[in-house]
Amino acid sequence: NMSGNMSNFTDYDAYSKKKSGIYNMPNTALLYMVLLIGTFVTAYGLRMLKTSRYLGKTPRRFLGDFGIAVSILIFVMVAHFMFPSVHTDMIDAPSGIVTSSPRAWFIDPMAGMGVGHIFGAAIPGVLVAFLVFVETQVTCLICCSPDHKFVKTGGYHWNLAVVALYSLFCSFTGLPWMCGTPVPSLSHTQSLLKINKNVAPGEKPKIEGAYEQRLTNILIHGFIALSLAPPVTWLLRQIPIAVIMGVFLYLGFCNILTLQFTQRCILMLIPPKHHPQDAAYVRHVSTFRMHVYTAVQVFCFGVLVVFKMTKAGLVFPLMVGLMVPLRDYIVGYFYTDKELHALD
Repeated sequence: NMSGNMSNFTDYDAYSKKKSGIYNMPNTALLYMVLLIGTFVTAYGLRMLKTSRYLGKTPRRFLGDFGIAVSILIFVMVAHFMFPSVHTDMIDAPSGIVTSSPRAWFIDPMAGMGVGHIFGAAIPGVLVAFLVFVETQVTCLICCSPDHKFVKTGGYHWNLAVVALYSLFCSFTGLPWMCGTPVPSLSHTQSLLKINKNVAPGEKPKIEGAYEQRLTNILIHGFIALSLAPPVTWLLRQIPIAVIMGVFLYLGFCNILTLQFTQRCILMLIPPKHHPQDAAYVRHVSTFRMHVYTAVQVFCFGVLVVFKMTKAGLVFPLMVGLMVPLRDYIVGYFYTDKELHALD
């Protein structure tokens, strides 16, 4: 799960300093921002290069497809060769398959637990289970959007069954739970789309389908397993954390632009005569009602962010669940089913 809040980074930063004994190093913050923004800008620029008129077709496609790897390589060299004396935190990759602390792999769930603790843990357990369910289903729905024109259907029930069984296994071993990760999943889906660029001037490239296969998933997770090898672990330790944060920023920025919610937020700043007429939410919903619906979504999103960033974050899954009756019974009272279908 790639979700988190700023306190996670603060806690990690404090832990890293405590572990290394390094405090108040000069130019560390500046180098961190240079690496983060540089990685993001380079990766995004190479992505844009793929559809530009510069260079030839083959180098454009190569740099566009491997833009993230190229940007990581560039700024790892920048950190090590241009600023070797400036301290910056690197990835703390473990040597081999070990636990994060000296403990046994199996955790006895009943150790020191009374009956009251079991029933008390059921309350947050239900909330977390609901959050995992929502995140997994949202990831599936985004990736299996009708716009992608998939031929094979999505295995929603099978996905949930695998996530549930794996999370149960992780609970007994103290490993992180598995759930849907929208950002990398959507990036993977978009990389497999078949896009027709032979369109009239001014029109957007059209999606004709996707390469629906399992080979890339197998290779991706195979390379993840390969990262446990000692030579690869040593290479990972040479990558600054700022570079990885730049990659996350790139993935989040690129994927958020494809969401209908983001597109409708942008339309609030564009005159109606310039709205895309091929969008269902433009054709079937009036401009005013579309903007009101978007404003309600922005407000709800802000409320969720506030809850997640504060100590009230424990009830975040409950707040996510409350969005469902809000949409169906309150907002849905003022909109027709056809309008909601277009806006969703």
